Amino acid sequence: MRMKLAIVLSAGLATAASAQYSVVAFDNSDVSLKLINVPGGPPASSVQTLHTFADPDTRILSIDRNGGRWYMDNSPFPPTNPNEAGIIQIDNLFGVPSASFLAQGDSRFTESSLRYDAALGHLVTVAKPTSDHPDPKYFGVIGVNTAGGAITDIYEEPGGQTRPFWRRANDLVHDINSSDYFVVALNGGIYNDPNGGLQPPDRNFGSTIHRLSIDPNTLAGTESLLVDLSDTGVTGLADPITFARSIDINPNNGDLYVADGEGDIWVVHVDGNGDFAGIDNLVTGFDADRPGGVRYNPYNDTVMFSNVFSDSLWQVNTDGSGLVQVIENFDFGAFYIIPAPSSMALIGVAGLAAARRRR
Repeated sequence: MRMKLAIVLSAGLATAASAQYSVVAFDNSDVSLKLINVPGGPPASSVQTLHTFADPDTRILSIDRNGGRWYMDNSPFPPTNPNEAGIIQIDNLFGVPSASFLAQGDSRFTESSLRYDAALGHLVTVAKPTSDHPDPKYFGVIGVNTAGGAITDIYEEPGGQTRPFWRRANDLVHDINSSDYFVVALNGGIYNDPNGGLQPPDRNFGSTIHRLSIDPNTLAGTESLLVDLSDTGVTGLADPITFARSIDINPNNGDLYVADGEGDIWVVHVDGNGDFAGIDNLVTGFDADRPGGVRYNPYNDTVMFSNVFSDSLWQVNTDGSGLVQVIENFDFGAFYIIPAPSSMALIGVAGLAAARRRR
């Protein structure tokens, strides 16, 4: 199901003052960070450029922040030689932004997803290289010290294990009841698609979710399986999940939201012991659009997800009702949800980005 809602670009910032929330998003079409304002609910009313990156190869796949400092994974594609991937930090994003690399050039920076961990003082970062990245490829989790950019191996993906196991992790999120992380991985499940033609062949297996515990002194990580999303005997689903791409958590109840590139958004329930307790479908029917990133919106208790092929952002209630398109014709990379009043206070005067173009 697709709902086509047109955007009307505002000539000023008046609408932003009453917005429930705004979205900071990377626009692949012009390598910039945009502010998408959503006054009182979708559709969006204005799109404003916050910062344009000088390097045309910039490609932001993940965004997090610590107060006024923003952190972003930059993963050019196809990969550059020498490697230009790394972590960008930006200060004063809503004024005169100052962007620099916290760390760059290490081969472990490949298609990364990151989360800021205040207790560790590190960015906990998943590396997920593609077949286009040169060897040696690093699959696993690293920590990047925000006080200088030093890199520590947290957990390197082992090989040759019996399924289900951790294979090609894609995204991670903090557990609300512990210092652990939940990590979604693409291809560690027991299901093997008989019609899969991906190379290498292990890319044709199902997806999994894992728990990652990190020692605060050594930063050494240990993992355990939460659920094999492709094991229908465990999930109770009619079909296996094979393309889990992104994960986020509802801080009110611990529900996990998982974007499946095959066209669905799922809700994974975790019980009080931190174990898998069930799964429900939240949204379906986006197979032609391929859901990409998924994030819980704490400012209106909804779930938001972007689509790769339809250049759009959607919002749905946590019970699956109220599906609505927030914005279309926006070539999404990573996005991050902020409260509009705080962004309004920081923005100041800047021009609106009226030009949008499709890929």
